[in-house]
Amino acid sequence: MKIAFFSDSFRDNTGGLTKAVTGLHDVLISQGHQVTVFTLPQKSKPLHRGNVIFVPALPLPALAGIPPDSYFSYGYGEALRTLQNIKPDIVHVHTMYSVSWIGLLAAAKLKIPAIATYHANVKIALSLLTQKLPGPPAGATSSNLTERAISVLARSFYNRFAAVIAPSEFAAGSLRSFGVVTPIHVIPSGIDARLFSPDPVAACPGRHTSLSVNPCVPGSLAGDPAESGELGSVCNVLYAGRLSAEKGVETLVRVIKTLEEERGASTRLGFTATPARLGATLRFTIAGDGPLMRRVENDLRHLVERGKVEFRGFVPWDLMPGEYRRAQIFFLPSAAETQGLAALEAMACRLPVVAVKGGAVPEFVEDGNSGFLFDPGNIEGMCGAIRNLEARPQMRRVIGERARRAALKFDWGQLVGKFTGLYAQYLR
Repeated sequence: MKIAFFSDSFRDNTGGLTKAVTGLHDVLISQGHQVTVFTLPQKSKPLHRGNVIFVPALPLPALAGIPPDSYFSYGYGEALRTLQNIKPDIVHVHTMYSVSWIGLLAAAKLKIPAIATYHANVKIALSLLTQKLPGPPAGATSSNLTERAISVLARSFYNRFAAVIAPSEFAAGSLRSFGVVTPIHVIPSGIDARLFSPDPVAACPGRHTSLSVNPCVPGSLAGDPAESGELGSVCNVLYAGRLSAEKGVETLVRVIKTLEEERGASTRLGFTATPARLGATLRFTIAGDGPLMRRVENDLRHLVERGKVEFRGFVPWDLMPGEYRRAQIFFLPSAAETQGLAALEAMACRLPVVAVKGGAVPEFVEDGNSGFLFDPGNIEGMCGAIRNLEARPQMRRVIGERARRAALKFDWGQLVGKFTGLYAQYLR
């Protein structure tokens, strides 16, 4: 097929939405399809490889929660002429912003079938701008008006398509809450389960050469202190994601502080803080940056100085498998994920997940089987799960194996046929 993507970003290393777009692009190309990508001329991160066409755009002024190189596209006429020359079989848009509106209108003008994917949770747009926790207080009239305006915009946008793809049932429910009546198809975005593996990627040559998956067989991690059971081993808890309000960074800070306070108090009283008798040292690694990074660094500065917390800053996509392999537990405090690709990547690397029971995460993390889920305010429950996993390497191994098996269902090779099948359905 000939497919035209419209996405405001097609750069590497810019977050889960872009990773989903580039991942689908790559697996479609590997299957022999032709994909042309219409996007904005942002330059802060490297452009992903592909047949890319820049839509004329103007830079937007810097605002809180908006990347400094954001643009507003205006090149409808040019995009229309290019689309007419390409003659794609279908148009697939990936955001609700200016480039995607251009793609939608141009497709309608040329009578090309158009579908959209609802990647980002637009209900948290207000928190992105204010960097406050989602959910304005009662009586916040302006906030309520903004939320209603977002719903109207989403309804107006998505009801113009032949179909809408939601990456989870949670995302599909959000679309219905906006009043979207266009057919909604739940198709998750995928991960590369060969790249995100408990073993080095060198052990798995080749990537997505067919629709079938031939994943690496999970093996033991050489040198993993969790498997050695040695006294004084380190248990590394990883958070990977944007340091922004909607990602639950307040919960992240509270959990880290609570665990360290408990450990400090028990040490003063002369007994260990966990049921472990292994003497493991708990350590948090924070991989990511964002508008709240400075605040989080200040809150945890004393723990950084004591070697209990490490800030890795922004980590490029190709280096993230190494971050997962160095961890023993993955912590996801966000309650608003439309899918949660970072958790799936961690699970594919055989990590047990401790997460907030919210958003799409409960759809692929089975509580007590491939991870542990807790209500957003249950700090003690999250801390208890981390303590137990720290104390019990065998539990980590068993749950990690289950997590890996669950994540394999989300490999791009397993999912690409659902996308092409949907394309073909609307072409007919």
